[in-house]
Amino acid sequence: MDIKEIEKIVKIIKPFREGQAEAVQLGDPSLRYEYIKEDGTKGTFGSCRKVFRCINERDEYGASTKFKVGLTIFAPGEGGPVHVHENSEEFSYIIQGKGVQLDKEGHIVGYYEKGDVKFVPAGAYHGGFAIGDEPMVMLWAYSEGGELPKE
Repeated sequence: MDIKEIEKIVKIIKPFREGQAEAVQLGDPSLRYEYIKEDGTKGTFGSCRKVFRCINERDEYGASTKFKVGLTIFAPGEGGPVHVHENSEEFSYIIQGKGVQLDKEGHIVGYYEKGDVKFVPAGAYHGGFAIGDEPMVMLWAYSEGGELPKE
């Protein structure tokens, strides 16, 4: 087999097996973010989550120049702060659990649950957190130009 054939081999990634994905804990356990409930009152959610980066630009995980893929596990009440990807689209598929979607100002603008697909166009502010009694497990992908979560 020559090098060009090797580069075209399909990679099977088992994200929960050691060495098959980059597993990182993101967020500061002491940090809380504010959000606005539908009745106008404020609440807070935590910033911690476990991220398994599966496909990115690095060869040891399924290398790609077009998109980045991973899984994130959020404990109930934990989530990601409102942020934006100016040059990248994102989608998420909810494998388990449920959560809320926040807009640029931190208002709840939607709910998602197991089986839902969430699409975020480039330039759209978004954030959210897990609700309910079980962890929320989310498969996500960014198109070219996206950044993997760093905080």
